[in-house]
Amino acid sequence: MKLPNSILYLSLSLLLGLSTNLYAAEKIQAVNIVGNKKIEKEAILEKIQSKSGTELDERKVAADIRAIQKMGYFNGIDANFQNGTLSFTVKERPAIYRIVFFGNEEISTDDLKNVLAIKTYDIFDENLARESVRKLSKHYEDKGFYLAKVTYSTRPAKDGEMVEVLFRVREYDKVKIRKVTFLGNQAFSDDQLKRILRNTSEGGFFSWATGSGNFKELDFKTDLQYLQYWYLNEGYVKFRYEPPIVTVSEDKKWVFITIKVDEGPQYKMGEIDFGGDLLFPKEELHDALTLKTGEVFSISKRNADIISLTEKYQDLGYANVNVVPDIQLDDKKLLVTTNYEFEKGSLVNFGRITIKGNSKTRDKVIRRELKIREGELYSGSGMRISKENVERLGFFEPESVEFQTKSPMGRPDLLDVIINVKERPTGQFQLGAGYATTTKFFFTAQVSESNFMGRGQDLRFQTQISADKKNRAYSTSFTDPYAFDTLWSMGGSFTHSKTDYPGRYVEFRRGFGINLGHPIGDYSRLWVGYQLESLRLPDLEDPYVRSRKSFEEGTKSAITVTAAEDKRNNRMETTDGHYLALSEEFAGLGGNRKFLRTVLDMRFYRKIWGDLTFRTKLEGGTLWDYKKVDVQSAERFYLGGPNNLRGYSSFSVGPTTIFQGSSILTGGLHQFFYMAELEYPLVKDVGLKFVLFYDLGDAFNKFNRVKVRQDWGWGFRWFSPLGPLRFEWGYPIGREEDKSKGSQFQFMIGPPF
Repeated sequence: MKLPNSILYLSLSLLLGLSTNLYAAEKIQAVNIVGNKKIEKEAILEKIQSKSGTELDERKVAADIRAIQKMGYFNGIDANFQNGTLSFTVKERPAIYRIVFFGNEEISTDDLKNVLAIKTYDIFDENLARESVRKLSKHYEDKGFYLAKVTYSTRPAKDGEMVEVLFRVREYDKVKIRKVTFLGNQAFSDDQLKRILRNTSEGGFFSWATGSGNFKELDFKTDLQYLQYWYLNEGYVKFRYEPPIVTVSEDKKWVFITIKVDEGPQYKMGEIDFGGDLLFPKEELHDALTLKTGEVFSISKRNADIISLTEKYQDLGYANVNVVPDIQLDDKKLLVTTNYEFEKGSLVNFGRITIKGNSKTRDKVIRRELKIREGELYSGSGMRISKENVERLGFFEPESVEFQTKSPMGRPDLLDVIINVKERPTGQFQLGAGYATTTKFFFTAQVSESNFMGRGQDLRFQTQISADKKNRAYSTSFTDPYAFDTLWSMGGSFTHSKTDYPGRYVEFRRGFGINLGHPIGDYSRLWVGYQLESLRLPDLEDPYVRSRKSFEEGTKSAITVTAAEDKRNNRMETTDGHYLALSEEFAGLGGNRKFLRTVLDMRFYRKIWGDLTFRTKLEGGTLWDYKKVDVQSAERFYLGGPNNLRGYSSFSVGPTTIFQGSSILTGGLHQFFYMAELEYPLVKDVGLKFVLFYDLGDAFNKFNRVKVRQDWGWGFRWFSPLGPLRFEWGYPIGREEDKSKGSQFQFMIGPPF
């Protein structure tokens, strides 16, 4: 008696196959599986309800057939009951012998195979094959081929025991956005709103590199959320948009997008009040807010205020405080009134602090940056500052540092902290090249390790050799920011250099320096250093310098005091924060150098829109010859080159002296320069960025003789394994004699500031 996969026929067959006494139930003496080759018998038996020793039940058998079918491995299943044995005969689906792609020209086969939900030698499953088609279509969409079509089919292989799965692709061209149009917008222009769409834009000059202009549906939906957030940030709390209209040109190459918006009126912030578990005076809570009554409502400021209020409570140990904003709209007065309700919860202490992911960096290097301690009351600001400090080390990938909390079993009054990090290469072998009026073409090499032996120590070896081998410099330095596991910083350096100034002289320097530092605030440090350096001029051609040889040569013995505040979010790829430093160098503890040098260095970094980063630096310096014996040319200020005025060659800007009918560059007693730049990622995954910059400055002897030099330029930066590679073209502006010198190409390794 055969029981096919049909409940009606199954029922009839079972009734016909029973004994002449229709009411006598038969017992199953054995259950057997027939036809299985790859799928184990036990795996099938686990799915069925009919067992040996139980009564034969046609409903159970029908359910068993369905359960086996759901396993997804069989094309056919029959049931047969004879002589007390219930047999299930299965016909297995074939395994996948090979996966073949046709029509894919823009995306490689290996890339497409990584997307599939099936793989070779798996048992073929139609559901997974359809899922693979969906994933391939999505993959093409992400690459900009929005109209790509993917289908699949199978064909027998290996005498019908296996199958080949064939995926056929019609890629079409990438769909480009020709036009984005907004309707109904009055408060903001189309161009303003287009800039809000971070991933959806009309094709531009750099589309070939950035991928801009490609239409990707998922990115477009995300951009619509950015658009709504933008309006909420500008006070348009009732902003709405209709489903966008996306049309494709007849040749399927262009997309036209129309977005109809309803901006609604602009609302301002109304009355603000507080309720619930109040632990602070209302005046103090008001002071913690950034969004004040009467200001235009901003969702980002409102969210920041919730974080600020939450942190105040968390700093008292209430880790699970809940701050609920009750918002009411006054449509007549166009006001948003808010009442912040506090649910403080219970006090919580820190439990264990665990660090994960640091295979190289020692735990203590991370722990000494923490502002939280095991056993102390929970602190929200301590958690935030600790995370910022660990990120600021620069030893870990950007945005990879995570602080997670979890209560131990049965201890709601404790929160364990798990710090997850992802280390980045901190050792670098850097190569660089440049051009200066003094040394012509030169090459540099540097081996550095900013996390030496995982201790957070900085060790560097550097050399610079000119193409003509007449110029060379060697230096080594070492700094331990926490010497002997104390708050003291210690370091030292050795230098040895030979510089040829063609037509003038050869300069030979060598010396060493030591320094000590100690924190004077959470982000500030005071450094005290000593330097001893000798200068010799063995080959003199310049008549001016030759006439002053005994004065220009000699020894410098100097002490330096520097106070610095560093709040950069990352020292390698800075996008936020600032760096301030004031340095005083006193030369005259012996030797023939007698001067006081003051240098002020101010740098600011900020993301101004999306990934567009603005950086600026202002530096000023002055020299005072307190003994009234002049300052040697080698100690004076010179500008020009990749680290200040990028439109001028290295060390080419400064005062000159007329001696024996020739104009000789002698350097200035004062200097100032300003650098500003916009940096934007072109290909984010590989670290390729575009930069636009502007510089100005001068080196001079008297303040009434300042000749401000200006330049602008553009370039590319690649954050490669060797470090940040900089390719920049600078152009002098303003002065005709400067513009006549043409552009300057600068290639260096390392951040500009």
